[in-house]
Amino acid sequence: DKMGCWPERLGDIDDVLAFTTPKQVRIRDYRLGALNYLLQFAIFLYIIVYAIFIQQGYYEFEPIFPGAVSISARRDSSADTASANYSYCCYDSTLGGSQSDWSADAACAGTVSSTSGVTFESTSDGAFPCLYWGENHVVYQVGLDASIALTTRVGISSTTRCLLDEFYESCVTSATTSAETMYFIAGIEHFTMRIKHGVAGQGVDVAGQNVGSDRMKGRLLDRDGEAITVASSDDAGNAGEEFSAQYGDQITVAELLSAAEIDFDLRRADPSDTSRTSTIRWDGINIVIYIQYGLKPFTSTITYNYKPRILSDLEYKVEQLVSDENSATSVVYNRHSVRILVVQTGRLGQFSFQALLITLVSALGLLAVSATIVNLIMSSLLPMSDFYKFSKTDVTEDFSVIRDAAKGEDFQELKSMVKGVNKGNGSRMAVTTAIDRAAGKVEAQDEEYGAEEGAAGTQDTKFDVNGVSAVSDI
Repeated sequence: DKMGCWPERLGDIDDVLAFTTPKQVRIRDYRLGALNYLLQFAIFLYIIVYAIFIQQGYYEFEPIFPGAVSISARRDSSADTASANYSYCCYDSTLGGSQSDWSADAACAGTVSSTSGVTFESTSDGAFPCLYWGENHVVYQVGLDASIALTTRVGISSTTRCLLDEFYESCVTSATTSAETMYFIAGIEHFTMRIKHGVAGQGVDVAGQNVGSDRMKGRLLDRDGEAITVASSDDAGNAGEEFSAQYGDQITVAELLSAAEIDFDLRRADPSDTSRTSTIRWDGINIVIYIQYGLKPFTSTITYNYKPRILSDLEYKVEQLVSDENSATSVVYNRHSVRILVVQTGRLGQFSFQALLITLVSALGLLAVSATIVNLIMSSLLPMSDFYKFSKTDVTEDFSVIRDAAKGEDFQELKSMVKGVNKGNGSRMAVTTAIDRAAGKVEAQDEEYGAEEGAAGTQDTKFDVNGVSAVSDI
């Protein structure tokens, strides 16, 4: 008794609840097996190492939305003690001090040329008088979010505005502008920037900042992705590759230039005039610092990397006008600067079982690729491909022949036999013989054994629905 409570009208319970599974052919050839296992092992490494561990396929991610970034700068006190080492500075008595403050041969050579109202006062090797400015003078356009500009060269001139007569009809004194005098800013490489930033997820419950006791930690990377050792990485001022100071990250201009592979004084074709050469110190430059956020594997801890990139042919300059209401004369500062723009990028995420399931299903689908490749090689590329195809492929009868040969009652009887075998009743061999007979493949055998059958009596074979032959004499 299979199941006493199962209604018989629903049929055999073993048929109704039968399990259907694909039939497999086992090809006994170590070459094909070794290739298949090798491909499956490679796919397994991809799933575990790349899709899950490296790509963190167990997280639900979202792109970074702009957070908060502030940058400040200060002059390093050690910059003023090394004035004689600045090859780009020459001594000018009008600036005060004495030549002993500079290298012995660094006296300015006087006015070399004057072009378009600009006075070039320099030595033959491109040195100019230098100004010792603090951060309040070097940083211009203070208060900008996520950016800062540090002046490397400044041209100073004066301009006198037009003073109108009492009827405001004409100028009593004409507007005039003096020639610019050029200066480099000494020791700009020793300026230290302090960068503070924070980020928060919108759809995921993850947030972090690089200040405070529970701060994020990050690194400064060069163009090859290698970490740069910074002079002050923690609160104690120790050198290291990982930032851990609780009041923001300190990066000197020299360290930033090293990471971006920039030489301030390397001569190159001038972006604005290809007939001459100039330096980045002269022209200024734009540097984009990408802060790339990510998550430590299997945690919700945010990490970040600074990745500086330069816009090599895009110089940066801005003019500053300083006026006095009680004077007709104003001072113009033509500033060429290193402009640093910070862009937050990367992604944040949190653990999601659904994301892990999608990663696994997508990756495991690649296992079918392994079988497809092995089948293609087995069936088409190997010398024994015909033998492999013979072993794995079953070819059916031509059903158009069966439809033409089996008509009426015989066809319906054959159809009933096939249904019975599909339900587990009857013999597949009997069905095969009947199909061959319907297709005319056994006619030659019938003629060959006809005489023997006649001696025993003419017989006709009928097939019941269960596939069991019934023999009757005619």
